[in-house]
Amino acid sequence: MGLTIWWYYACGQENIPVGTWRTHFSYNDTRHIAIAGDVIYASSENGLYYFDKEDNSIAKISKIDGLQGEDISSLYYSNDHDLLLIGYNSGNLDIIKGQEIINIDLTTHSQINDSKTINHVVGFQSYAYLATDFGVLKFDLKKLEVRETWREIGAGASTLRVNQGVVFHDSLFLATDEGVIAANLVRNINLLDHQNWIRFGVADGIPQTSTRIIALFDDRLIAGISNDALYLYDGQWQMLDILNGASYTFATGLPDRVAIIQDEQLSFITSDLQSQPFANEMVNKPQEVIEDKEGNLWIADGRNGLVSDFKGPFQKYAPSGPFSNEVFRLYHHRNSIYALPGGYGASLVPLGRENGYYVYTNGEWNNYNPQSSDLNIPEFKDIVDATHIGSDLFLASAGYGLLQIKDNNEKVIIDENTPGSPLENLEAAQKRTIIPAIAPGEDGLWVLNYGATNPLHIYKTDGSWQSYSFNLSTAKYPVAILLVHDHVWMVIDPDRGGGIFVYNPADGNGRYLTELPDNGGLANVKVRALALDLEGLVWVGTDNGVSVFSDPYTVLSGSVDAIEPIFENRDLLTDEKVTAIEVDGGNRKWIGTTNGVWLIGDNGDEQIAYFNTSNSPLPDNNIIDITINQQSGEVFFATSGGMVSYRGAATASKPEHAEVKIFPNPVSANFKGTVGISGLATDAIIKITDISGKLIWQTQANGGTATWHVADYNGRRAATGVYLVFSASKDGKDTFVGKIAVLN
Repeated sequence: MGLTIWWYYACGQENIPVGTWRTHFSYNDTRHIAIAGDVIYASSENGLYYFDKEDNSIAKISKIDGLQGEDISSLYYSNDHDLLLIGYNSGNLDIIKGQEIINIDLTTHSQINDSKTINHVVGFQSYAYLATDFGVLKFDLKKLEVRETWREIGAGASTLRVNQGVVFHDSLFLATDEGVIAANLVRNINLLDHQNWIRFGVADGIPQTSTRIIALFDDRLIAGISNDALYLYDGQWQMLDILNGASYTFATGLPDRVAIIQDEQLSFITSDLQSQPFANEMVNKPQEVIEDKEGNLWIADGRNGLVSDFKGPFQKYAPSGPFSNEVFRLYHHRNSIYALPGGYGASLVPLGRENGYYVYTNGEWNNYNPQSSDLNIPEFKDIVDATHIGSDLFLASAGYGLLQIKDNNEKVIIDENTPGSPLENLEAAQKRTIIPAIAPGEDGLWVLNYGATNPLHIYKTDGSWQSYSFNLSTAKYPVAILLVHDHVWMVIDPDRGGGIFVYNPADGNGRYLTELPDNGGLANVKVRALALDLEGLVWVGTDNGVSVFSDPYTVLSGSVDAIEPIFENRDLLTDEKVTAIEVDGGNRKWIGTTNGVWLIGDNGDEQIAYFNTSNSPLPDNNIIDITINQQSGEVFFATSGGMVSYRGAATASKPEHAEVKIFPNPVSANFKGTVGISGLATDAIIKITDISGKLIWQTQANGGTATWHVADYNGRRAATGVYLVFSASKDGKDTFVGKIAVLN
């Protein structure tokens, strides 16, 4: 399948059209590289990107643009055919040819159920030879099709894992799990027959055992057997007495030397067989290396991304992104998104993550952690929540208490050792001051202290504390908090009984809500998410769907039963494990589960959209958290595979129009998406007419945003011209008039 691609939205683009996606992956763990003239391609854990030396631009390529996936296992560029081959762990292959991405399903050629990873690609004449976990695929670079599958080339016609390949004197040499094997590519030999492959062994000077690397080296070959040695071939194999006993992971021949990576150390071997270790502060975990025609090194580093001495000193050439793909919780403040990578395991045991936190503003990510020296507090790990009180940022840790970052950037840790602090450390021998969640209140910061005698506190703006304890032992283990006016709703750890504890600090009354009738009636006692919608209803995400408290202010007395919204004659998302709920400006609910994300109408009886890895750029179906930039309508999803966002069609609104924006405008001929009109009055009525006043389209805003699909009521695309936008508040008192230019 071929897909024409145009990378309009390069790195740093602030806005994207309604209904479109963008990725927010970390590119620090860069694994593979390929050079295509002045363009350097690199792949990371979650996708592909490139650096253009001619204009110094950096751009990302992902599933959004047409790639089949993110699990890239190899890159190869054919100079003769101007093709970039992208191999995957799934066994599939993508080809970039000019501005076209061609998806090729190679799994049908494997005929096996085991691993299909494409480990390496080597080219010769009009073919590329794909070294895989099940043998070799001979791929025609002209016809873009598999010509042969050499699967049973192991001893006794067994399937053989091939790690790397190289062409030497018209022969294909392969580093395999059974040692080095070779076969001539020019002679008319049936290479489907395992007996037609030469197998090198002890008699030839090299052990016949698992060989990880092989590379061309000054008209010779060099191969590496992990935990053994390097071997040189110039007609006969001989062991080299350099870089021995290491775990080899990569080798490639450069113009005057060979690069070897072993035990996360890059070394070069010169033509006189001397080893030269390479060291640079920008290179911490080298994974691949290549040299361009000017002699510049390009290194795929597992911690700093794509690194090169292209401009002199080694520096990073990678897209803006979070420091890590591990995101535990998301937080929106003003026009910024905070991604928090900390976390905890069962019984809230801290994970020991030192990655700090990441902030996304105006299309760019900034990372604050000890590694970047912006948050030089190594003893504050596992950040799991964040909020602001005034201009001060508060961060909560699963183990290290609170961190207050003041407006002047002064940093203050608040834990059990802070004078006047009531916070409690569960284990004196280690850091277990667990603060799983915090929330801003009118009087200060509400703080949960998991497992403590007083599990709920408020840290007041004057620096004083007030603490609360409960007779219910289960209430000692809260993991999430929601303020519903003067009541505090706390989710109880599902492994400690689950349910919700609702507390009124004013009079000390509390109630424990469970799945029992008249006492909560939850769909399931294991609660994972809470959200307060724009009409004052509390939405609860459980391990068996969604429950809603339509009158949350009365739950402390009398019989209380949540309702389950009905969709298609059954309880909403029954049998689904709900992990996150977020409410957008149109009062619609974005509901994350372990099977993707749903967009549900305001009452819960309408499914507006459903996204998973099969029909969207989501990298994983397990949704960990969701947050929304209510100003732009962009919805951010943290998943087990990284973070992406989607420009929704709803924003927060005010009774009157304010800073109305129309995007994109003008609408280009090749734009096939939806125009967004934001900054509208709440639920405004919008009419779009041509310049003569003929009505083309009418709609109503979701909160403060309306959309137009650039077509009339019959689905015909609007003709080239200028169109007028008339918007009025629901009472008709506040209006706006704008223009949209359409180019065809």
